[in-house]
Order: sequence, then C-alpha cells, then structure tokens
Amino acid sequence: MIEGLAGWDQIPELNELHSRMRNWYRYLRLIDPHCIDLKRFALVVVHEANSVSMRRIFKLQRANSQCADDEAYTDDFLDHFLDGFLLSRIGSNMLLDQYFARAPKEAGGLARKTGIISPRCDAVALCKQAADYASRICQMHTGQLPVVLYDNYEAGKGACQADSPCYFSYIPGYLRYIMVELLKNSFKATLMGATAAEIAERPIHILICRDECHVAIRVSDRAGGIPSHVGERIWSYLYGAAARGSDDCSATPLSGYGVGCLTANK
Repeated sequence: MIEGLAGWDQIPELNELHSRMRNWYRYLRLIDPHCIDLKRFALVVVHEANSVSMRRIFKLQRANSQCADDEAYTDDFLDHFLDGFLLSRIGSNMLLDQYFARAPKEAGGLARKTGIISPRCDAVALCKQAADYASRICQMHTGQLPVVLYDNYEAGKGACQADSPCYFSYIPGYLRYIMVELLKNSFKATLMGATAAEIAERPIHILICRDECHVAIRVSDRAGGIPSHVGERIWSYLYGAAARGSDDCSATPLSGYGVGCLTANK
C-alpha cells in the first residue's frame, strides 16, 4: 500500500516503515514450511507484532500530513489510505498475537486454550485498570488528576451494581487500549478547560451496562464538547494536534498522536 503513494520514497517515515515491512515479508517467504523452528518463529512473531508502535503510527500519520501538501492527494484519499493500512495492520497483529498465545510453551508461546480471547473478560475491572493507567500518565505530565466516577448496571437489576463484575467474551488487550485512549482524551480535555478548583466539579463518568447479549461502555465528560464548525473533520486522521505539526504530541503521551480530535466529548 505504501508504494501506491507517489513520492513515498522521499518521506523518511514511509521509507522506514516500508523497509521494516519488506524485511518481515521477505523472512516469511523464505521460511521452509517443511522445516520450521517454531521457537525461533515465535520470537520473530512477537517482535513483528510489537514493531509498529503508536510512535510509528504517529510518524505514519505525520508522513500522510506531508502527502497532504501534494495537491494530487485529497484528505479523503489519505483518510482512506490510512483506514486500509491500519485495518490491515490490526488484522495482521491479531493473527500474530493469536499464534503466539496459542503456541505451546516449548515453542516459545503462552499455550492459552482460547488465545488472546478471554471468555471472562471483566469490563468493570478493565475500565478501572485503564483509568488508573491514564491517571498515572495524567499526573506525571500535568500534576493534576480529574475525578472518575463509575456506574455499573445489569438488565433486570434496577440499582447500580457498584463493583459487581461484568463478564463477557472479548480480547482484553484491545478493549484496554481503547479505554486508555478515550480516557486520556477526556482527562486532557477536562484539564484544559477547567481551573484547579473546577476539576472536582467536572468528573469523567464511565458507564458500563449489559444484558444477556450485549455490553455497552460509555465515557462522558464536561470538557466542552466539539465545536459545530469542526463537522466531519472530527473523524479525519489529518485533524488534531499532531496533524497540525505540534511537537507537544510526540513529547507528551497524554496528548495523543493526532488521530482525530483531542477534545471530543464522548
């Protein structure tokens, strides 16, 4: 996909990513299917699954911002390109992670029967873990902590279930990542729009609710919402602090990587 962008070889970030992926696929093609060292293969799988970090995704996004300066590429084209590229990476990483999780321990894997899927993924505990992690990042970079409130409901039980677990079958790592990013957004937006005295009056609410078939999680804040003039740009990879070239985004993990708006009200 990278080679489909004219001038990609003139952009350092795309060159680096292209080189890493080319070497990886070359390794796969050279594997003899009749004589595979599973332990070595597992190590390579883990290395590749972790190779495209969020910092590299940030670089990819910045590279596409450079492409946006070329009149040949519209914002819609670059958004479509990033959609395809990142969905491909997520799918590939999911397969690689599943292989490693299912592989026997003697082959360097984790020998988990269900792989990366947990039949008892606890949404309540996971949301609290994500909030705790995002809180530590927030305190580290701002010295302040927003208030986080939890509501946990189950169909048929009218009252809030407080710390009652919410089990369902899901991939914990993916849900944890989503929650951390949402909460970092809310934390940063809340702190930007409130004085120290107002922070306690603007808590972030995490609502978890479920019935026999579905689990829903909502994150809401009082950070001011999205200006109406932003419109559909909120969903563009080319909108946000990193897309505007802010160096703060690469220096502060709380600031995010500019993939979409940083001050969205969930």
